[in-house]
Amino acid sequence: MIRAKAIRHFQWFFPIFFILVSVSLAFILVSVSLALASNPDVIKASRHDVSLPLSRMVIGASSEAGGSNGQTPTARATGAMITNPNPDPVAAPLAGPLTGVTSILNFDGQSAQDNRDLFGFAFVPPDTNGAVGATQFVQMVNVTIAAYDKSSGALQLGPAAIHTLWSGFGGLCEFGGGTPTFADGGDPVVLYDHLAGRWLVTQLQYDTTFTQTAQCIAVSTTADATGSYNRYEFDFGSNFPDYPKFGIWPDAYYNSINVFPPHSFAGAEACAFDRKAMLAGGPASRVCFQQPPTVSSLLPADFDGSNLRPQGPQIYSLALLDSPPLTFSTFTLTSPIH
Repeated sequence: MIRAKAIRHFQWFFPIFFILVSVSLAFILVSVSLALASNPDVIKASRHDVSLPLSRMVIGASSEAGGSNGQTPTARATGAMITNPNPDPVAAPLAGPLTGVTSILNFDGQSAQDNRDLFGFAFVPPDTNGAVGATQFVQMVNVTIAAYDKSSGALQLGPAAIHTLWSGFGGLCEFGGGTPTFADGGDPVVLYDHLAGRWLVTQLQYDTTFTQTAQCIAVSTTADATGSYNRYEFDFGSNFPDYPKFGIWPDAYYNSINVFPPHSFAGAEACAFDRKAMLAGGPASRVCFQQPPTVSSLLPADFDGSNLRPQGPQIYSLALLDSPPLTFSTFTLTSPIH
């Protein structure tokens, strides 16, 4: 994330990669042709617990509890339209008729003003993302979370600071860097595990010196996003786990990060978290495979729906690169998750 008071860099300049990976019940299988997989990195969660209902923690937080769907955005002047007389050499004409889309429901989500109301300042960019569950829509931005009724759009919770979810947990996940600017690390992700009927909520955390960093992950105990969560902290020390992306898969929660040791870039890591343990609220580990600095910004596949994919021994990776432009790779290396 790029913040108004703490600018992060590099992430906008990386090509995008798509990775499909699979884990067996006992072993993790990872597929990246460039993976340095001979030395997988296995880390156990430094702490975990089960939280109170999020709705109760939001009410008890020092920040304002509850908000409003109504937004009053400030009008800002726009620049002149940018035109170019040259045709786009890669633009393709429409090949068929346009298909109409009917909006079922349209309502305001969070705004920069919500950040200002909670913290006194806003964050740029918002890194907006959301997920649809059985009855709710949950939206996360830098650095707040809100839950809505997906049938009516009514606000059920928030907007609230993301670190409110880790109230009483301790460590970086609860306290961050100890100042309002560093209370939430950002780069938030929310996903809905359709097979388990659970929410996955996560964000970065780090101290003011960036020598202590962590990925904070919470998995709901029910399908209600305002209820209790199994909470986890995975520490990365001074290896900053930037640009985290997550994907739900039947056998693991997959994750990728761009690893920044002090004053350098180590490359992306392709990771898998113990989904079964995290759904149960037990001790959990994650295993990661470090990529070289030429690989960055992997995007894990995400499972939606209820139809399981065919199981197979291979794992597939689709990489969008500068040269060659599109690359597939597979391998079947196995490594214990524990």
